[in-house]
Amino acid sequence: LASAGEDGRCALWACAGGSGGGEPALAQAWALHCETADRSYLPCDAAARGGARPSSSVVAHLSCGPHGQLAAAAGRSIFLLALGASAPRRRLRAAAAVSSLVHAPKRRLLCAAGYGGVSVWEGFGLGEAPARLLPFKGPLEALSLPPDERYAAAGAQDCTLVLWPLHAGGSRDGDGGDNGGGGVGPASEAEAAVEGGAALFFGGYERKVGPVAWDSSGRFCASAGGRSAVV
Repeated sequence: LASAGEDGRCALWACAGGSGGGEPALAQAWALHCETADRSYLPCDAAARGGARPSSSVVAHLSCGPHGQLAAAAGRSIFLLALGASAPRRRLRAAAAVSSLVHAPKRRLLCAAGYGGVSVWEGFGLGEAPARLLPFKGPLEALSLPPDERYAAAGAQDCTLVLWPLHAGGSRDGDGGDNGGGGVGPASEAEAAVEGGAALFFGGYERKVGPVAWDSSGRFCASAGGRSAVV
């Protein structure tokens, strides 16, 4: 179990075999260094005491990857944490303050949503700047990737759901452009367009779109804005 919060610290807890009658035992903790207004870095708890921007000193998002990675976001900074290391092994810088942080289900791919789109890192040896940006004019609220990692879906404050292709042409690692052979091809002109690299926008929500989730097949995306839930 991973946790973090306003003190700028991340903790990893062992949920099995802990002391105290089965209570989780602290396995490891990290003190993060967050960005201040003058682009310098301080321990997050010290930055908060010194009057730094609150968003830069609060660890608001965590994501666990399929290969044991743990990422934590505070403001525009994303920290990659590793077991056995007392300090983050890498700091990434998103295009804007992070509103949602998601690892791909299988690959070494990390996505961070915020104002202006989704920052994407493919592999974690590329430096702190994102490898690419999936653009959007405005703030994003939530982000979700399907199990097959073909798309990125995000809910926006302008009451729309946005869908980007993560791999233009429909191909993925180990797959061909025909959906892996024997799979289901594009079911509509809209899906064909997004497979070709275009972003799709879905409107009609009452309020900003918050929760976004995919089913286990990757064919259905559920989202909610206000009292409406759409699949």
